[in-house]
Amino acid sequence: MLKDCIKHIIELIKSEFEDFVKVDIYRNEFDIQSEWNPQFPCCLIRVDSYYPEEYNESHQGVSYTGDLSLFVGIKTSSGKDGLELSEDVFHYFNNLIEENYGYIIKELLYVENKYGVEVYGIRISIHFKKLS
Repeated sequence: MLKDCIKHIIELIKSEFEDFVKVDIYRNEFDIQSEWNPQFPCCLIRVDSYYPEEYNESHQGVSYTGDLSLFVGIKTSSGKDGLELSEDVFHYFNNLIEENYGYIIKELLYVENKYGVEVYGIRISIHFKKLS
């Protein structure tokens, strides 16, 4: 179920933001010792938490909450504005209304600017229902 939710978010971002060369799961690409080689601009998603919020009579989860971090990375030499792109993603999810998903934007924050790469983080809580 969480996998489907993340896949849905990746597809939303890809369809709305053509600037991103890569939209995927975060695998510590921005860590100095990482062997992953991200492409830029990118939006990478990390799952920070995931838990059932409501249960049915059989004590099975029927709705869930998850906290996600979206990392927007852009090369400073690209001439594009990383903060502006991050704000666009922030406002997109802040205004998004869907039948089975609810989004609560927690914050937009500066993460780092190293090795010519500017990174911003967007923290989101997502609420979703199990589809039958």
